[in-house]
Amino acid sequence: MGKRAAVGLAIAAIIVVAAIGFNVAPSSDHSASASVSSESRATYLPTSGTSSSSLTLQSTSSPSSEQSDASANGTCPQTFNASAFPGVTFNNTMKIFVEHTRPQNQSGPNQGAGPGDVWCLYGASNNLVNLYPSNRVLAGIAASEDGSSLVAAGWQILPGQAGVYANGLVGLFNSTGQMVWNITSSQPFFDLAANANNSVVVAANPGLVYLDESGRIIWNYSEFQSTTIVLINNGSDVVDGVGQILYPGHLNYGSALTMFDSNGRAVFNVTLPDWFFDSSDSLAYSNGYLAAGLTASGGNGTVSYYSINGSLVWSRHVDSSIQQVSFENGGSVIFVSANGQTGQNLTFDLRGDLISNQTAPQ
Repeated sequence: MGKRAAVGLAIAAIIVVAAIGFNVAPSSDHSASASVSSESRATYLPTSGTSSSSLTLQSTSSPSSEQSDASANGTCPQTFNASAFPGVTFNNTMKIFVEHTRPQNQSGPNQGAGPGDVWCLYGASNNLVNLYPSNRVLAGIAASEDGSSLVAAGWQILPGQAGVYANGLVGLFNSTGQMVWNITSSQPFFDLAANANNSVVVAANPGLVYLDESGRIIWNYSEFQSTTIVLINNGSDVVDGVGQILYPGHLNYGSALTMFDSNGRAVFNVTLPDWFFDSSDSLAYSNGYLAAGLTASGGNGTVSYYSINGSLVWSRHVDSSIQQVSFENGGSVIFVSANGQTGQNLTFDLRGDLISNQTAPQ
């Protein structure tokens, strides 16, 4: 069971993996560098809070002035054609397709990205139900388990050579594609998850925000960047891949694997100096265990398998950065992909033994 399958996120998720040859071996250094703290407040962890000053909550009970009726605008294709999108997976409820209205030559690091982007919303029959001119790159999608709603997150890349990520937006859409509520931030949103009661957790830079079904902020964590998240214990607890932590005595930024309870208190944190989570798909959960894909500044990676209390069971070194980890085949194996579009696909069993190592299709 992959990360998205575990929380109902199997909607229009495009997976790209990259080509680079690498070896796999048991890791001896990663387990030594990872320590577990059961204290609720480690040195970098926040106390529980209410709302962040960088967030603005906007409640909308009807389509906003930005939304257009699907039948009145020809920007979005009227039908979602799955065969036109190889590698795309989706469930039988709502889907989102992003239409870029700006010419291709106006996109890039100098012009930024996001402005002009329209989110096209499709129902179970693959027909267009609405569109939303978000003006943002689509960062992530999550669906309620009953298919009655969908939540989407996005951000912009500001114009200029630096390519700064900013201006996050998260919106919840009902089954007719109407936006029910949204929140915005000057900071980007990287990942999100939804539980059975339509509560939503959003990973931001910096911060982690837990919202109820009405879009009200229950608690937030605002100290460091949250890159990747999974929900556990029926959605009441969150495991967060926290990043951009400069540990004493280390020159490179590191990360932590932290579990927050329903009140936003840290249950445990695993300190990970010099390692970082390279994507929003680098953490997965299944049947009481976590799989984490970590990358070092030199490009090497580590696949780590943890129990739900944060104890390291095993780790394996790979000679490449890791882009995605997921549990597959009912949670019996761990799938790993690395380095973008044409890399290696690896599969481990739950004992850490390598089952397969294949070049990703191009």
